[in-house]
Amino acid sequence: MFTLPSVPNLIISTIIFIVAVRYANRVLDIRGTPRGTTRSLSMFAVAYLLSWGGGELVDWSMGTTTVAQASGGLSQAKQ
Repeated sequence: MFTLPSVPNLIISTIIFIVAVRYANRVLDIRGTPRGTTRSLSMFAVAYLLSWGGGELVDWSMGTTTVAQASGGLSQAKQ
């Protein structure tokens, strides 16, 4: 079952995403990488992974998990 992330997770991961996109954009500008779809998707992928990791780190440090687990294993989870 899907569970919503905690509020600190949302705040920290959003901040990390914005910072990562700006940093990646600056680095790619310095390197002279031409703007385009590949550059934009690369920046998005890096920022997404960093923000997801930061959000998980926040949840881990708070002692909460956002993964729903079935108590009876896969046989009960399918039913």
